[in-house]
Amino acid sequence: MNQSDFISTFCYGVMAQTIRSEVDKQLIRYCSRIILNLARYNSTTANTFQESGLVTIAQMLLRWCDKDSEIFNTLCTLIWLFAHCPYKRHIIREYMTTPESLYVVRETKKLVARKERMNQNVRKPVAPSRAPKQQLFRSRALPSLEPDYGVIHNKPYTFVSSIFAFDMLLAELEIEVN
Repeated sequence: MNQSDFISTFCYGVMAQTIRSEVDKQLIRYCSRIILNLARYNSTTANTFQESGLVTIAQMLLRWCDKDSEIFNTLCTLIWLFAHCPYKRHIIREYMTTPESLYVVRETKKLVARKERMNQNVRKPVAPSRAPKQQLFRSRALPSLEPDYGVIHNKPYTFVSSIFAFDMLLAELEIEVN
């Protein structure tokens, strides 16, 4: 708990320096989940929110919104979780409503919608493969705001659907995108 500020700063820094390689993809995945875990725990949530990290998260959201990866949903869950605090919501909303950020939000929304349409057009496999745990939840299930300590699974860890995740994030921040 004492090192949560260092850990989250380190994770934001690592994510900011990554590219799109497989190794970097894993680094982003682990770092975003570490920050998300710290954000859910009451004693460390204050240290995990960093205004400078919003730029990194916005870049990661745009970079990974149309990829077949859980990174986008994890980062949407993280910002959505932060947005439940009025103080943090105000800061996030201020950042995301600047002209540059609104452009990124619009582009992200377009790419997420395009990905969703493409996924709907793909044929479903005849024999179901081993589904990950996330598939046990409805696509419109809200993630837990509290830590589950890896034991309690009555809510998903992150959003299941990318389009629903981004829509819920924008709704929580009261941002309209045309």
